[in-house]
Amino acid sequence: VALGQALAFDRKDRECRGLRSALGVLRAQAPIVGQSPALAQAMKTARSYARTSFPVLITGESGTGKELAAQVIHQQSQRRHGPFCVQNCSAIPETLLESELFGYRKGAFTGADKDKTGLFEAADGGTVFLDEVGDMAPALQAKVLRLLQNSEVKPLGSPAVRTVDVRIIAATNRDLVKAMEEGNFREDLFYRLNVLPLHMPPLRERPQDIVPLLEYFIRRDCGRLGVERKRLSPEALERLTAHPWKGNVREMENLVKYLLTVVEGDTVDVADLPPHVAQAHVPQVPGPGACGGDAHGTGQGGPYGAGQAPASAADLAGDAPAASVTSVTGQARQSADGHGLTGYTWDALEQAYARQLLDKTRWNITKAARMAGVNRSTFDSRLKRLGIAKDV
Repeated sequence: VALGQALAFDRKDRECRGLRSALGVLRAQAPIVGQSPALAQAMKTARSYARTSFPVLITGESGTGKELAAQVIHQQSQRRHGPFCVQNCSAIPETLLESELFGYRKGAFTGADKDKTGLFEAADGGTVFLDEVGDMAPALQAKVLRLLQNSEVKPLGSPAVRTVDVRIIAATNRDLVKAMEEGNFREDLFYRLNVLPLHMPPLRERPQDIVPLLEYFIRRDCGRLGVERKRLSPEALERLTAHPWKGNVREMENLVKYLLTVVEGDTVDVADLPPHVAQAHVPQVPGPGACGGDAHGTGQGGPYGAGQAPASAADLAGDAPAASVTSVTGQARQSADGHGLTGYTWDALEQAYARQLLDKTRWNITKAARMAGVNRSTFDSRLKRLGIAKDV
């Protein structure tokens, strides 16, 4: 009997490993699409982190691909043959989250009629991805800290601790530094998690990737649905590249699914787009001479370089106060030639916007970049390109 049970266990174990390997391959096939400098740098950093098993903290707005980045790290690490377990820390109540992560023993609480293995134990030899870790309750933060310090977990209702070998990759769209200042996130846990920091850039900082991402999602979902591949009309593509994509890649993915569902023909036109996208402001540029590129600002001399769609003032603003954008566009509309925004080149409009932010923040580059919705290095490089320098 014992031999039969051992053989059965061995078969199940091999079957489990095979399924785990197959699942890992499927997960590895989920690509991170884009060749923008911001994304390329993030992926270069992620691949370098795969060489170790130190904790990683991934930051970025919702929909920027933080879980995909975690998968890249896991799949290129020595733990790639082990489990990759995911838990969203904001999706379930605190008490349930604790039992999911650490498990429990029979009789630990009402309804616990059998033992349950926690996620950290189940991921032994692999990686645990804790999404939205900034929403974790303080009491649970202390238990995760113990795991990071001692590699030990204690299931609910168990008198003994268990040693596990897991790598922790955490992610958040919250400002954890601010959360620490407000007493909502443990400082010691932050520094334990933030050994290897990784920031995923929002889509507005990688405009070159908009068209490749649209093409990828259309090709992928048309294949899944078994329908002929649809194309985007030039006018629809113009609106889509001008859209600010506040929901980032996830917003785009869901929009493509919507379009493939409602559009019956083989071409997606402006009329097929949701109103908030169809009405996106597409700035008109005076002509090739103004920007040194083609009429859409995508030439070599355009303010965003070759192959990059220009951003409107609203795109550059990101989450900046509406008054800031209104003030700039208002100045443009009062231009002497009476042509409104079309009387400005891209450089002139961007320069006016940047100068207003700098004046408002008294030349605090960090604050101005935050108002513009971009990181400091991106804002600083734009100032240098525009020839804006503080008067001494």
